[in-house]
Amino acid sequence: MHAKALHNGKDPLPLSLFSPYKDLPPDGKTRSEKDESCNPEERSCQTPIHTWESKCKACQGTGSVRSSGGRRGRHSSFTCISCHGIGFVRRVSSRIQPDLNGGDGPDFTLARPSAAAVDDDRK
Repeated sequence: MHAKALHNGKDPLPLSLFSPYKDLPPDGKTRSEKDESCNPEERSCQTPIHTWESKCKACQGTGSVRSSGGRRGRHSSFTCISCHGIGFVRRVSSRIQPDLNGGDGPDFTLARPSAAAVDDDRK
């Protein structure tokens, strides 16, 4: 008997929010300023990389998972190792564009500096 796969090949693999990620786009954006400002008619641009957060699919956003009962039917609850108990994960992909939909979509940006704060740091 095979366990249900958490990765179906369509969604990017989840990263913990605790994992360091350089060049994180500001809040509300999925691409870095460097990717957005690149004009392919003027120079050679890298493939744009989208970065966003979504609910953890391993624990459905609860932060804990339940073990199977086994032969005796005992269940145990554990902290989800995909999201470290937060319930949200970071996703990074160059193939998929997230559905932010103004904050009402299933994908969103979380734990990022605002665009104004990023501009202030550069001055």
